Amino acid sequence: MTPREDAENLSKPFAHRLAAMMRAELVTSVEYMPWADAIIMRLDKPPAWLLDLTVTNNREHAIKIVNGFVHSEPFEPLSDDEYIDELVAASFLRYERREISWATFLNLSGRMTDTDQGRYGCEYFYEMLDELRRADFGERSH
Repeated sequence: MTPREDAENLSKPFAHRLAAMMRAELVTSVEYMPWADAIIMRLDKPPAWLLDLTVTNNREHAIKIVNGFVHSEPFEPLSDDEYIDELVAASFLRYERREISWATFLNLSGRMTDTDQGRYGCEYFYEMLDELRRADFGERSH
């Protein structure tokens, strides 16, 4: 496992993690646009992808910008398993912020891990979701 990157390092592993947080909607334009602006103000030659990020509030376009940098030359091997784990972690943080329910977290995580990537398989999350649904149904039926 790689150590956490400094948010001003702007490395490809950091950008890979940022793309996952954006995909999971943990980080939105409300956060990434001012963050990118602040870094640009401190750099003599800010990278083009960071400049592009400051002018788009469209999530899908912003993710494409970040991924464009992640998958540009010079290429670095990045783990798909870690990306999926980052997606799950970002979704968990959304649950912790009370932005999504536990059932939504489990459903999202099951769908994200349905690719046989990540630390836990989709069955792990879907089994907990099924158990939650059975428990909720049981409580309502009495």
